[in-house]
Amino acid sequence: MRLFPSEELSTFPGKSKYTSEQFQRLMEGVIAGLEPNSIVVNFGTSLPESTKRIAAAVEGPGSRYMDAPLGRTPSNALEGKLNIMAAGSPDDFARLEPVFRDFG
Repeated sequence: MRLFPSEELSTFPGKSKYTSEQFQRLMEGVIAGLEPNSIVVNFGTSLPESTKRIAAAVEGPGSRYMDAPLGRTPSNALEGKLNIMAAGSPDDFARLEPVFRDFG
């Protein structure tokens, strides 16, 4: 899904929950293919140390990372009424606010 010119929103299909270790392994391939100035958002609930490692790996080659776990129920998700606890730079939040508003 295109958010802005030359930007893309990607999601991981299938399994809705990953352990922190599984997500970290999955992210290795994502990080390897990141374009400069990409913003990676983790909507899952990950362990703090795992989140810090992923953020450092994303930010190393010039991209940015936001941690934004979601709260509430599947029915709230269908209604676009999730709670989003976003942490990241104010500029990145502003760029992604339309996505966050769709979710919650």
